[in-house]
Amino acid sequence: AATSILEFGMNPGLVSAFVKAAIDEIIENDSSVFVSEHRDCLMSLAEECRYAEAASLLKITKIVETDNDDQETLIPYEENVFYSTWNAQSFHCECTSHSQIAFGTEEALNNYSNLVVRDTEERWGMLEGAAADCRESVFSPQGTAEGFVTAHEELYTIREYLRFGEYAPTVYFVYSPCTYAKRSLAAAGSTIPEKIHLIAKNEIISGGESVGVILYGDNFQPRYFGSYLLTADSAETATAVQVSASLFAAYQYIVNHPHKGLLFPEDLDHREVLRYASMHLGSYISEVL
Repeated sequence: AATSILEFGMNPGLVSAFVKAAIDEIIENDSSVFVSEHRDCLMSLAEECRYAEAASLLKITKIVETDNDDQETLIPYEENVFYSTWNAQSFHCECTSHSQIAFGTEEALNNYSNLVVRDTEERWGMLEGAAADCRESVFSPQGTAEGFVTAHEELYTIREYLRFGEYAPTVYFVYSPCTYAKRSLAAAGSTIPEKIHLIAKNEIISGGESVGVILYGDNFQPRYFGSYLLTADSAETATAVQVSASLFAAYQYIVNHPHKGLLFPEDLDHREVLRYASMHLGSYISEVL
């Protein structure tokens, strides 16, 4: 069957390749006792794309997807205008909907007193209140950022890709929008204003956007892997280039593998798609926390 790739932008999409790349980095470079003693075995699993088994041995307990948009603009801020660096309606919906967490086997749902919906069989939970009110501080290449815990499709596909027997990691997403977007979101509340302003490249004076993943676990040091793009170094805003670079990578994959049938982001050779995306994103960041 002809190759078709579903849900492949930056996130969901390339971020799933980041997860596998982060596991590669841990296996190859982590200095902890467990990895040092089992490196050959873990490397064999990675070479055979047996990432779920590798994740279970590493005891990856939590994967936090992070997105920090620190693009700044000097355009006059107007009340009753909704600002965003991407689709304003989707941004508003994402931040005013409930937060969601894809729970792994090491997370007890009962530890979360603010869950309004819980499914102990499928192991997912919806937190009370809007995502914009559920906040967490996380690492990013630009520094620590406070973001919103929002719902995203890839939380579940990443968790299920890494499921091995009774094991699965917890996965959630923390998004920190740019200053104007945060300000207008707070003012708008549950109803988006009619007037929308998509912040353009020529209006941005500094900053960029980072997207990455942080892996935590019992048998290795916490690891960040991701991309940080400055708008000043890009043909468009960092937000637009990160998405278009991911689409370009998916297109190149289809061209090179035309008869693979229906694929999700986790099904792709991550090294190949990361190589294509790097043509526009530059080098990736891998860092022990």
